[in-house]
Amino acid sequence: MDMLQDLESLQFEYGVPEEDRIWLYLQGRSRGLMIKACAHATFFCKLLYNLRASLNENQSSRHLSIGSLNSATPEEFKVGIIGGGHLGKQLAGTLLQLGPIPAESLRISTRRPETLGELQKLGIKCFYHNADLVSWANVIFLCCLPSQLPNICVEIHTSLEKTSIVYSFIAAIPLPRLKLLLNHTNILRPQYQYGEDSVSVWGANKGVVAALQDPTILQATCP
Repeated sequence: MDMLQDLESLQFEYGVPEEDRIWLYLQGRSRGLMIKACAHATFFCKLLYNLRASLNENQSSRHLSIGSLNSATPEEFKVGIIGGGHLGKQLAGTLLQLGPIPAESLRISTRRPETLGELQKLGIKCFYHNADLVSWANVIFLCCLPSQLPNICVEIHTSLEKTSIVYSFIAAIPLPRLKLLLNHTNILRPQYQYGEDSVSVWGANKGVVAALQDPTILQATCP
């Protein structure tokens, strides 16, 4: 339910001059990209989580078949987010509510952890130590500003495990450049296409989690 639907003076468009309204599609574009980013990241984590669970199950079955008493406990699937801005917060909320990631397996490193009180109440550990986060997590989402990335790469590149997966939302930094900065090859950088005709799809006042429970919006996130 859109509580602002009939309140024109509270709509974003109300204060925009007529000659500038041609740019209003950018608001929908930004929202659409945010929803797509969170949807694809959540799908990726679900896929990886299920793959790891399947491999662990096969490994356990193999240990039982040969009578091993020292089968290893399956390793926890851990996700770290670098950056506590709008994208980082939305991603954390989406992973927690729609993904297979419990709060204790999700951490955020940000320069201002005190601003993430709501996420901390949900059990997500928030702090400022990028290298510690990277050495702990299996998957690391980069949600920082492009200007912050070079310094962050200096901090974390020696802490990356060979099996760590880096998932970058920083469109301004090409993938070859990011691989060079991190001295790492397991890096994903999604690319999105967006048309002006899809502005109305995303729903103006729904949160990302609510939006991704709408079948129309969920379908629109499919590549």
